[in-house]
Amino acid sequence: MLPRAAFVSLALAALSGCGSVAHAPHAALPAPAPRAASAAYEGELRVREWGDRASPPLVLVHGLGANASADFEPVAEALAEGFHVIALDLPGFGGSPAAGHSLHPVDDAALIARWMREHLRRPAHLLGHSMGGAIAILVAGAHPELVERLVLVDVAGVLHREAFVSSQLGEAGGGGFESLLGAVRRFEPDPGALASVGAIAGGPPEQVAALSLIATDVGPALSSIRAPTLVVWGRRDRVAPLRTGRLLDDRIGHARLVVLDDAGHVPMADAPEAFVAEVRRHLSGASPAASRSTGASPRPFTCRGQADVELTGRLGHVLVEGCRGVRIHDARLDSLVIRSSDVRLDNVQIGGRAEVALDARDANVRATGGAIVGDVGASLHDSRLDLAGVHIEGRRVAFQTGAPSRVLFSVCEVRSGGAVALPHGNVVLGR
Repeated sequence: MLPRAAFVSLALAALSGCGSVAHAPHAALPAPAPRAASAAYEGELRVREWGDRASPPLVLVHGLGANASADFEPVAEALAEGFHVIALDLPGFGGSPAAGHSLHPVDDAALIARWMREHLRRPAHLLGHSMGGAIAILVAGAHPELVERLVLVDVAGVLHREAFVSSQLGEAGGGGFESLLGAVRRFEPDPGALASVGAIAGGPPEQVAALSLIATDVGPALSSIRAPTLVVWGRRDRVAPLRTGRLLDDRIGHARLVVLDDAGHVPMADAPEAFVAEVRRHLSGASPAASRSTGASPRPFTCRGQADVELTGRLGHVLVEGCRGVRIHDARLDSLVIRSSDVRLDNVQIGGRAEVALDARDANVRATGGAIVGDVGASLHDSRLDLAGVHIEGRRVAFQTGAPSRVLFSVCEVRSGGAVALPHGNVVLGR
């Protein structure tokens, strides 16, 4: 279970850094490198097991906190009915000593992959919670041959730190919103240096791991996952925003999102029966029937001077002008023009054959999942975009700009002409 101290570590990590970096609009942003680790872990991982060893293996990876693998105790025996459940304590947590390990998610993922290869010798199901979910993503992306099916539970560390802080403050309605975001925006931390400083200073493993987690980009790994994936989220989670679950559902092929209404950040403890039922259904290969498209003809829509407008379904050309609180979700649009408005997009497909898919002027846009595709993906003029898990594609160019616009990317994919980038961070376009 993620304690208050670990959550504070995540928030502090979002504000840590040492200098800002400007990036070219279509270049891949630099991926943070982990601190150099030992060639082999010098300690011994604590391993807890339930069930018949002849059953299909299910490996559990825990999140931040002193409980380590004990977080899975409420569901371990129930999951062991038909599976060989294996819970590992990560280095520096629970019963596993740090023993010189870097405590970086990339190094944790390499260690788990090596353990699975040496001890299981066959593909396994992999389940990760919170920080362990980010580690499971890295394992499944780098070593798809090791993972039969994947379960991601209330994953932390996927959103860029500014998007994370924005989501948390937005839900809490706290004061000083823009000033705090401005402070976060000024810094680009070097997670390797931060982890090294924490380790040298003898900092608690939770803080060192949190500093590394918050600056780790899992975007490239998401694009490489091949395992059928279940994303489980507690609707009352105040640590990892549901927005992360939605973008994982969109970015990972063969993924399905399940939201548990009565659960928070640790659904294993909050809603164990519902949690086990969903996980067992996924691991057995069963899945709900897919909903069928209505095949309705696209209809145009115009919003002028309105507030709190909600749109969904199949739409043609959409114009939003002088509107506030517009939400478009689970929709397909031919094109979208936004003028002096605030718009939220959730799982929205824009364009396809459009000359310009998204045209934004003096606009605030927050998009989660979905795609923006056209000859020009997005034409921006004095706008601010927060894009999480969005695919942006321009057959000629991805972005066309007038007055400078700021784009915050979280694990996105950008295709511009023949170039491909996986941006994760702030970019100012048009200056």
